[in-house]
Amino acid sequence: MDGPLETGIRDSSSPLGQRIHLAGVNIEAGHPVTWNFCSLYSKTSGRLTYPKRDAHAGLALLNSGFKLIDRGICDRLGRHESFRDESKMASMKALQFSHTESNSLRRECDRDSAKSYSGSSLGDRPLTKKTSGIRRIWVLAIVLVTVFVGFGMNAGRLLVVDAAVPSDVILVLAGETDHRPARALQLLDQGYGRRVVIDVPAATRVYKFTQVELAQEYMRSLPQRASVRICPIKGLSTREESHDAEKCLVGEDGARVLIVTSDYHTRRALTIFRHEVQGKSFSVAAARDDIQFGARWWTNRQWAKTCLDEWLRLVWWNGVERWR
Repeated sequence: MDGPLETGIRDSSSPLGQRIHLAGVNIEAGHPVTWNFCSLYSKTSGRLTYPKRDAHAGLALLNSGFKLIDRGICDRLGRHESFRDESKMASMKALQFSHTESNSLRRECDRDSAKSYSGSSLGDRPLTKKTSGIRRIWVLAIVLVTVFVGFGMNAGRLLVVDAAVPSDVILVLAGETDHRPARALQLLDQGYGRRVVIDVPAATRVYKFTQVELAQEYMRSLPQRASVRICPIKGLSTREESHDAEKCLVGEDGARVLIVTSDYHTRRALTIFRHEVQGKSFSVAAARDDIQFGARWWTNRQWAKTCLDEWLRLVWWNGVERWR
């Protein structure tokens, strides 16, 4: 129907013969109907009571048609109300369930947060261990970098030992031929020893002269020549030199020996002589050459090469050669 259904019948029991409103509803639009009428229909178990006697026969037929229409409307409204009630109940249950689930999830989150802080659960221990492991790695890396930088800054100074002690003999190691002999003669004049022994490689030649011949010529030109002696050596390493020098020291009086060598070579030389030569006490004095080496090795290319080369030799001596 397109519009509201409005009709009525005359109530024969009414003294004034008033018309009774039967229904007012737009079925398609779902407008409300007269609830009193539907309640009456429900109470009579689907039987509507209309006036039994009507003066007009057509009215009776019309009333019968309205009975069918009204009955369908009321059945439809009843089903609609039942569905609406069920939907409302379902919505309330869903809302209650959602609220319950929300509380449950909130409690779970609270428990997880508490466990993450306390670290008491078994499942959180791997994460804690991983985090702790990463922290240890960072700490170790920082410590290693700090140690490396600190060592690098002091690598040059660590090679140098300059601790001259008054001795019986001053021993000049082979290699550098300018600053080492000059430093030994200076110490001789200062009273650090009675004699100077200069190690000279026997097989080395400079042009047509051997290095021994050149050393003897140099010795004869010195004012302290009476206190200077040449010791020919064959070994090329500091360890082999210590064995050759030991033979030369046998003829010298006294057991105290002051070694004179280049500053970067002092630590390794002192360690080797103390290890290889028995029956003698050794100290060392540094002969400095600013062209070859300086403590701030990173500021000069030659200094850096010398520092690196000497550290390799020192590590090799302490790690391998001394144990053979």
